[in-house]
Amino acid sequence: MKTLEKIFESFFDLADGKVAFYLKDGTYYEGQVSERSSDSFNFLTGGPLLPREPVNIKFDSVDLKRLSFFDNAEKNWKDARWEPDTDKWEITNVSDVETKSIEENNPEPASIETDIKPKGIGIIKLTRRLIVLVCIIILAPLAVESIPEGKYYNGQMEDLVKNGNAQVIEAGKKVKIDNDTLNIQKVIKSGSDIYVRYSLSEEIGWPFPWSCIKLNDNIGHKIPWEGNESSGKIWGEEALVEYGPIDSDCQELTFTLDLYDRKMEVKVPLAKEGNK
Repeated sequence: MKTLEKIFESFFDLADGKVAFYLKDGTYYEGQVSERSSDSFNFLTGGPLLPREPVNIKFDSVDLKRLSFFDNAEKNWKDARWEPDTDKWEITNVSDVETKSIEENNPEPASIETDIKPKGIGIIKLTRRLIVLVCIIILAPLAVESIPEGKYYNGQMEDLVKNGNAQVIEAGKKVKIDNDTLNIQKVIKSGSDIYVRYSLSEEIGWPFPWSCIKLNDNIGHKIPWEGNESSGKIWGEEALVEYGPIDSDCQELTFTLDLYDRKMEVKVPLAKEGNK
């Protein structure tokens, strides 16, 4: 029989992206695993604002019959249930389970011959118009949500730039992460603090863990992540991430990402030429 460490090691081999699970006390989590140890793992929950610190989850607190993960290859969610008798995971498509449940609870009705009279045509037209109206009501917020945030993400940052209290470096660096595209748009320096304006064009739409992008200067210092604001869009996600403090002699920033098997390294010079 496998130990809990081996059981979760085999689960993480299956789940290379977004995961969801229940604890034994009924608490639900959805997001991404950041680090693992022999008896627990750190977890970054989803949402427009990621926590400053990940949540530590003990292996023995997780309900092994109620885990799920998003399969990036098949582009769908799968349920994972640990079977102690076979000592392995039983994997099922979430959509298959839902379809089976619907079919069991809603058997196909018997065929009924209906003589549609002329007045029924008016009812059909009215129903179609109501469906169109409902679709407009539903899609209108999504259209608003797809509008990009401001040039500097929010009004407070824009005021800092306009008042001359912040220096803007137009980075314009785009990096492919699987089928997604990360755009490092701007680096904004205000005093010893650094703000980075990002956007991410996503194929799947899972909340990106912005704290996983590390920042180093050319002197050899690590610049700590302080927090971020982000907003989901139909096409992906936008964010303003704060780092700091930064050394006054820093001339270049190096952005690195090491998340599972995704790696990235991008250098952005802080030279005054071309800055606004």
